[in-house]
Amino acid sequence: EIFCVSKVAHNRYPVPFKLIRAEEGSFVFEHPEHDFPQRIIYQRQGEDKLYVRVEAEQDGKMSGIDFEFVKAD
Repeated sequence: EIFCVSKVAHNRYPVPFKLIRAEEGSFVFEHPEHDFPQRIIYQRQGEDKLYVRVEAEQDGKMSGIDFEFVKAD
């Protein structure tokens, strides 16, 4: 098993997210019992961009926040 351990602002200790899917350039980690986020998605876009989405189910709907990172020169 592979985990991504993340420091979440409102948690005292880092939170482990288990890798549930890995494809070329894309990784999905989950921790369904956590409040937010429950899922972290990493997608490489080309040679210099990384897209990250953190999401959770709230009130029966999936909601999230998107981030895009660009490689610095």
